[in-house]
Amino acid sequence: MFDCSEVDDLPHLEFIVNGKKLSLSSRDYTAEIELYGEYICASRILAMGWRENDEPDWVLGLNFMRAYYTQFDKGNHRIGFAKAYSFPKTL
Repeated sequence: MFDCSEVDDLPHLEFIVNGKKLSLSSRDYTAEIELYGEYICASRILAMGWRENDEPDWVLGLNFMRAYYTQFDKGNHRIGFAKAYSFPKTL
């Protein structure tokens, strides 16, 4: 956890999935939370457990899916990603 004024100083994160680069800005992977009446920022990406080959399993979560449209294709055992775009709330 860290002071929210530092969010823009954090690096972009890049994930390589099947040879394609997926990039998240610091605002994509952090969130402001209230803790004991104070607002702080925290990362929303976690490493969960370790495999036998010493590589972590990653939980990218909702913040990742806000940045990338995610399609789960259970029948073909695959997941697809496309960059999500934000639109103004009013036109």
